[in-house]
Amino acid sequence: DTSGEDVTTLQFQNTGKANIFGLQASANVWLSRRVALFGNFTATDPQTTFASATGADSSVVRTGDIAYWSANAGVNFSLLRNKLNLNFRTNLVSEKPTGRNTSIAANPVTGIPGFSLFNATIGYEVVNNVLVQMGCNNIFNQTYYSPGSHNADGITSAYQVQQPLRNYFVKLVLNY
Repeated sequence: DTSGEDVTTLQFQNTGKANIFGLQASANVWLSRRVALFGNFTATDPQTTFASATGADSSVVRTGDIAYWSANAGVNFSLLRNKLNLNFRTNLVSEKPTGRNTSIAANPVTGIPGFSLFNATIGYEVVNNVLVQMGCNNIFNQTYYSPGSHNADGITSAYQVQQPLRNYFVKLVLNY
């Protein structure tokens, strides 16, 4: 029985109400039987409403750590009777606001810079429904960040977290 006392827990719970407004568009265009272009774009305006302990008043701020817009675009080449596939793509992400007048007001910076990444994949269908892929993400080894934790202060909690530099992968894809 807490008898009206404040209780602290280590639970993650919603701290407010979110209203997210946005727009998304995507397209796929075949230039030939072997070459396809693809892309998408998203614009977002997320707002967080925080209520006071009494619930009598509230404040609306921009939800921090969500980019204003992001876009992806690429080209896909199918060769050797569709056995070989080459894919090149880019990811573009705008600034992610943080700090004062956002939902992560403790962050000491006003935003995490936007970035662009380039990635490539080559895949070969070894036998029916068995694909081997090799790829490289972040080809140009771009340094980029995501915002840190909700209570980031730059001293005890990181206000930004570095994301992966250039990395390679090999996949075995089974389609059944």
